[in-house]
Amino acid sequence: MNAGTRAPSLTGFREWRFLQLTAVLGLWMLLSPRLGDRWIVQAFMQLILLNAMLVTLWAGSEGRRGRWALLALWGLSFIASLAVLLPFSAGHRELLLKVEIASRVPIIVACAAGILIYVFRRSAVTLDSIFAAVSAYLLIAFAFACVYMFMVALTPESFRFPSPIETTPYPAVGASMIYFSFVTLATLGYGDILPYSEAARMLAVIEAVIGQFYVAVIVAVLVSRFIAPAASSSDKAVTPVE
Repeated sequence: MNAGTRAPSLTGFREWRFLQLTAVLGLWMLLSPRLGDRWIVQAFMQLILLNAMLVTLWAGSEGRRGRWALLALWGLSFIASLAVLLPFSAGHRELLLKVEIASRVPIIVACAAGILIYVFRRSAVTLDSIFAAVSAYLLIAFAFACVYMFMVALTPESFRFPSPIETTPYPAVGASMIYFSFVTLATLGYGDILPYSEAARMLAVIEAVIGQFYVAVIVAVLVSRFIAPAASSSDKAVTPVE
């Protein structure tokens, strides 16, 4: 009887798992430019990574080895994010920061890929699959933002900012890279932040191309999945004339 009462609640929450992930990612986009405390920024980022990882693993698109790899990468990112906040020397903190940012990228990419696999395996269009496609799109932008942040950590001259990068705090740099990533993925191109190095330019072009293909492919897949049941039912309703 307990199992019977738990099943409906679990099923109901499963229908909203990608909606809450989309909401959390959207909340981070709104709050990141306003957060000046590095502790809060690091904690929120780790919660986002954990949330995305758990939702992806719950979708069942990762194997056992993939799950352990994701957990190991998240553990490395979590330890590095804590170590960055400790009173180490500037050189050690810069190294730890690069490790923390670099470990985020495969986690976010794996989550986006796992969610897309879930979307493509679904035979029908549901609210869950729609928000899964949206959350995967947001994760792709966050993955590129982390790569841009890593490039800035390696070479600050990779981008041109409205204000000098040397006087910009770390949370503001991260928020600027998230903004630039979404602007690039959506091919808006406002021009207030510019890729300056060749690597940054090529990466921005790749992201823009991925953004265009993503929208075209996902819309085509969802529309075809939505039309297929209606077409199948209409074919069954027509009786052949002999």
